[in-house]
Amino acid sequence: MLGLHSRFDLGLGTYDFLLKPGSLPQASGRLPHPDGGWISIAWKREGSSIAYSCSSGSPICLRFSNGKTKDIQGGEEAAWEIIS
Repeated sequence: MLGLHSRFDLGLGTYDFLLKPGSLPQASGRLPHPDGGWISIAWKREGSSIAYSCSSGSPICLRFSNGKTKDIQGGEEAAWEIIS
């Protein structure tokens, strides 16, 4: 529901990004970070796209299905738009 799937086989703080929102209009929540603290996630449908934001107190690496990655530093918030 939040889109992050742990890939600790690749390293602590590594996640595959696979958002499957179904018919939900929005969701938010937290996942525990393996170093302690939390990863905060929120997304919301906006017309034909989804606004997604993610922040973490410790560094994380997101892997996307297109092969790209995004590193989010501790204390940083990242936001992007997904065209659905």
